[in-house]
Amino acid sequence: MARTKSTGDKINYCAWCGAPTVMEAMQLPQTPILEFMEDKIDKLGRKRVWGENSNWAMLDMDPDDEAELLVYDEMLSSVSLKHVCEKCLSDDDRLYQKYYDDGDDIIRFDAEF
Repeated sequence: MARTKSTGDKINYCAWCGAPTVMEAMQLPQTPILEFMEDKIDKLGRKRVWGENSNWAMLDMDPDDEAELLVYDEMLSSVSLKHVCEKCLSDDDRLYQKYYDDGDDIIRFDAEF
């Protein structure tokens, strides 16, 4: 860990891309959302692969694709403390909005029950 000359801030390195960053450590997945994997999921059928009622036994999926999806899923769901640069966070947020934000994740504090 180095320090910047002008401000004395600690320089860390992004766990996702390796770029220097002054960002604090955060709880984040092992990997960012990867567009080529999301495109592969879309090609296979997102609801069929990632859906609540998905059944991979019913899909005609190549074993290599299945293994790749299993590793990707594990990496996305394995969260730990790490430093990630602003660019990677921004890119990950953009891809989340593109592939996963369906508008159902809104938390309403004024909801009446």
